[in-house]
Amino acid sequence: MEKEEFIRITKEEGLEVALAMSARQENKDWKCPICKSPVKIAGQESYETLSEHVTDPNATSQPKRDVYKCTNQECICNDSKHDVFWSYNGEMYGGFMIDDEEFIGENNAPFGSFERKMNVEIGKDGLKSEIYLHPAWCLWLLQPYIEYHYKGDVMGNVVKKWFTVEFLKKNERGKYSYKFSTCWSTWKHKWFDFYSKIKAYKEHKQLNVLKSAFKPVFNRAWDHRWFEGAMKILFWRYYKKVK
Repeated sequence: MEKEEFIRITKEEGLEVALAMSARQENKDWKCPICKSPVKIAGQESYETLSEHVTDPNATSQPKRDVYKCTNQECICNDSKHDVFWSYNGEMYGGFMIDDEEFIGENNAPFGSFERKMNVEIGKDGLKSEIYLHPAWCLWLLQPYIEYHYKGDVMGNVVKKWFTVEFLKKNERGKYSYKFSTCWSTWKHKWFDFYSKIKAYKEHKQLNVLKSAFKPVFNRAWDHRWFEGAMKILFWRYYKKVK
């Protein structure tokens, strides 16, 4: 989709609709995660995307956009009890009663989709997630555990694997449940999220994307507040557009 057309659709119908339409060519080779039959656009429906749920969970309506369904009518995805469809990113809707084992690699996103990659890297679907070690290693002050990380591709393959040692701290009842982290790890994750939005703004020039980059988070701990202040100074020419 040409940039001018993308901007026009964004202004008339919203960013999510424009993103859905621009993804059509990229998604044309999707395969069902259960039977590997082609997955194609089967119409349009109004549904809430994960992005919308995070940014505006109280919205009362959503625009209509493409839905993708398995073309094999004998597939369990098309059973009236499940009636599965996927968003333009590959997020699954319906099918909550389908066992994880029914999906190839326990990954419910179509082969070729961005969501299948995220299910490997973030969800770690069908993969080892962590191994907990005894608190005695940290004199019972923290509980160490080994967390596995994966780099995947849109076919759900693991292309890289590594691990880190993390720690849990006790809650008010003395149970190890809160992840212990330093300010450096907090700033690292916040930087990736912040810069991805700045990059998206540079490409599409949508002010609402820029506003979301500088929107204060609910957590007002000092490390979050410090990061937000630093970004306003370092990216002042962007911040002054929305302040």
